[in-house]
Amino acid sequence: QLHLHISWHSKLRLTLTTSLLINYPSPMFMSLPIKLSVTGLVFNGEVVVAYEGERKRIHLCIVDELDQYGPLGGERPKRDTPSSGSTPTEADDETGGSRSGKPLPIGQRLLPTIDIESEIGQADKHVLKNVTRVERFIQDVIRKTVEEELVFPNFQTVVLGDEE
Repeated sequence: QLHLHISWHSKLRLTLTTSLLINYPSPMFMSLPIKLSVTGLVFNGEVVVAYEGERKRIHLCIVDELDQYGPLGGERPKRDTPSSGSTPTEADDETGGSRSGKPLPIGQRLLPTIDIESEIGQADKHVLKNVTRVERFIQDVIRKTVEEELVFPNFQTVVLGDEE
């Protein structure tokens, strides 16, 4: 079993293109094209990788250092975040300032930055670009998915070979 603290600054570009179909008052009454691009991502957290040799599987999990009931449970001193020099709080603003002692949700601590660009509408007609509420919604969905699928006690398993 490996415990790895990962601080990853990515410049990945992942684009999703879809359409919002409105079927009232008739089918396909209106179609609104939507284009979302994740253009950058920052991950900062502790990842546990466990290898199960007999079954040829790898289990992946993220542990929360602030969870007193989690596997780390106060065994280690808390790490300072690189940007602010202290544990991030819910009242942190863009500059890293803090006004309250309440910690941020785990999803926001693990993924403090998710850069998203959005375009809603047809390129040859009217287009709304960088719609803040849509971008914030997508950021929240990404963080919530990571939290629900990977944060302890949840985990993902990768099968390395054929099982017999």
